[in-house]
Amino acid sequence: MQSKVLLNLLDEVVQEKKVNSLFLNRYKNLLAPKFSIFSYFRTDELILSNILADLLDPQGSHGQDYLFIKKWIELRKNGLDESWQKINLDQSKITVKLEEKNWRLDTLRRMDILIEIFCHGEKYALCIENKPFASDQKNQLKIMLTSWSNATPTNGN
Repeated sequence: MQSKVLLNLLDEVVQEKKVNSLFLNRYKNLLAPKFSIFSYFRTDELILSNILADLLDPQGSHGQDYLFIKKWIELRKNGLDESWQKINLDQSKITVKLEEKNWRLDTLRRMDILIEIFCHGEKYALCIENKPFASDQKNQLKIMLTSWSNATPTNGN
């Protein structure tokens, strides 16, 4: 009796598969069920950094001026130094750099995204390490902060 139930179930599956195949063949031009616009996009670190950098740049192609950088900072203000509270982004000069060199005595590392904000004679910076498919290297952010903080215009940074 159990084998009869299994045979009936298999017959139903075969029929469903035939109906599905007929449907796909009939409507594939209209519905394109296998098509996804996202299959054309790469999702590697550099592409994601380019997208994020463009959105955070007030001069980015999005045409939204300071909207995205304001929201980004607003979402992170609790974790930022108190001096960030006085920044008026509308009166700031902001530069967004990709793959910014970060010199250190024994190695060369790059920051995925560096955002520099110049406001009322003060300089602020945000470093974004984009790690969609990898973990941080040992002390990576600490090393970057130290070497970037010690950088001067005369040593290449």
